[in-house]
Amino acid sequence: MKKLFILSALLLLLFLKPIFANVAKELNVAEVQTILTKLCFNPGPIDGVWGKKTEKATQAFFNKYFEKYGGYLGHREFKMLKATEELSSKSLGGEKLKRCIPDKNIRKGSLDLEERLNELTEKGLLRSRCGKSWVNLNSEPEVIKTLMPADQDYGGSDARVQPVSNLLINLTAACFGGSKIACNSGIKSLRQYALIGAPFENNQAKYKKNLRTINAYIMNTSFISHVINFLSVYDQNIGLTEQELINFDDWLKTIVERYRKKDCRSDKPIDLRKHGHRNSWSTANHCVSSAISSAALGSWLDDEKLLNEGIKQWGKTLGTMRKDGSLPHETARGSKAIEYSGYTITKLMRLAEILRQNGTNLYSLEIRGKTIHDNVSFYLDVMETPDLIHKYAKFNINSGSNISYQDQEESGRWSGHHAWIPLYMLRFPDHPNTKRLKNFSGKENKHSQNLFTVIKSGYGGTYGLDADSECFYSKP
Repeated sequence: MKKLFILSALLLLLFLKPIFANVAKELNVAEVQTILTKLCFNPGPIDGVWGKKTEKATQAFFNKYFEKYGGYLGHREFKMLKATEELSSKSLGGEKLKRCIPDKNIRKGSLDLEERLNELTEKGLLRSRCGKSWVNLNSEPEVIKTLMPADQDYGGSDARVQPVSNLLINLTAACFGGSKIACNSGIKSLRQYALIGAPFENNQAKYKKNLRTINAYIMNTSFISHVINFLSVYDQNIGLTEQELINFDDWLKTIVERYRKKDCRSDKPIDLRKHGHRNSWSTANHCVSSAISSAALGSWLDDEKLLNEGIKQWGKTLGTMRKDGSLPHETARGSKAIEYSGYTITKLMRLAEILRQNGTNLYSLEIRGKTIHDNVSFYLDVMETPDLIHKYAKFNINSGSNISYQDQEESGRWSGHHAWIPLYMLRFPDHPNTKRLKNFSGKENKHSQNLFTVIKSGYGGTYGLDADSECFYSKP
């Protein structure tokens, strides 16, 4: 019996030897395994046990980036390993360290996270493009329980939504760039939104269509797809639990339905004499915004029916395009005709990006012989010769001002009507429209001044977009 006990003890010691033989006893093996996993070396399960897979992964890491490894992970080696977390976007030992995409089914939004991650890490640009060092990353987006729009004829959306939108865009970029602070700041607020089901509409909006329209517009333009992009990045970098996914799924379904623009389903023609065309309101930019929310949720849930809403809206809107490439609803907006034409290109490209992540190329889809490139071409024609839009703008539909249609407004380079340009130039570097964009001098007129600045800086603001163009849409 005594011999059997001694033999068992010896076997146990032999079995336990790999747990501590090649690593300092004071080190946290689970932390070592976590770092190795992030750096694309597979240590097996993160269980705190120093097994063969962990030893092999450690040796592979040091052999690749530090040439020599003595086979023992001491405190000096651990410091070298831990430092790579902070240097993962920089050159080390002549190699580029890549942050790994976790081996799981990451929920999607409108952003190609894996492709962009590879582009930026290979050139050491991840932190400089996405870090947002000038933003207070500890700031948590305000939790808006109830929307409070202003009861007026034009505009009047809840002024609190846009700052939340802007902060979410910055936190999404910084979280993608590796900031855990940014990830935590965003997720805390979104957990509260999901918990209470906010934002709700106020009682007044239940009885006034104009208030419902305002609420739907701001939520679909500046909130829902922004949230989905943040959650997608968070799921990639930190990871959402199964229960969190259920909670967010239920909340997102609720708010997409709550702010779905219902009259986008109608194809009722409008008054030709008043508008200059008969295309239904369902083809206008408000309905593009509503379709963006549905398609973004479809991307998140991998729901083909919701994604098809985006494809259908694309066909309806571009199906109204005139021979010169103009869109009837947006060019009839009086003094804001140029701006709304630009806003709508921005929104259409957002929609195209969502479908692009799900295997559908809307950019090349011909509708009645035309593509979005024809619409862009018309916009550039107007940038060269603003008077071209006057024959449509004279109908002065919902311009919101008393300014003459002959004096087209120009709100500035960050107002959203030029926000699509960096994305367009990234996707289509050799297209004739891109070559035209590069040929603007900025001296043609007041509109081309801002256009030129956006082209040169690669940044046209984020209004109308749901992502930071410097982080996600700039040329690497």
